Amino acid sequence: MDIKFVRPTHNHKPMLEAFKFAHSDELFLHGASGLERMPLDEWLNKLSNQEQNKHLPDGYVPSTTFMVLNQDEIIGFVNIRHYLNEQLLKSYGHVGYMVHKAHRQKGYGKAMLQFAMHYAKTTLQLNSLLIACDFDNIGSKRLIERCGGVITTENFALDKAPYLQYRIYLS
Repeated sequence: MDIKFVRPTHNHKPMLEAFKFAHSDELFLHGASGLERMPLDEWLNKLSNQEQNKHLPDGYVPSTTFMVLNQDEIIGFVNIRHYLNEQLLKSYGHVGYMVHKAHRQKGYGKAMLQFAMHYAKTTLQLNSLLIACDFDNIGSKRLIERCGGVITTENFALDKAPYLQYRIYLS
């Protein structure tokens, strides 16, 4: 598996458009920081502001979004929040990620979560991560548990869908 984690830029626009088109039937792209809801220039500006902690809407915290690339194809996204506010402590946690539907069940999710864990520990100096997944997302539950996740909250509702929240201790 030869993948790279890169911050999206204007140079990636053709790939980003292709990814958006491939996932146009999905209402929410976890880890993609709103890519599905806005024009690319606006989205890229939003990512820059989020990472620099500039012009954030109420309730938002600084975060860094990475594209996961295999050669010239976007495999997915991982978004890492630099710290949590009260709302995020009770809900989504530090990490959001998604794998392109054509590349699921191939080990990319594990590589993405391991990257997020490493980045959180080495760059953000965090000791643990909170991460949530849909209650019925068996693949994500198994992945989080294989990476050391321990359930902290079961069957709570986010946006009217039941979720699980996990803590992963970073050693």
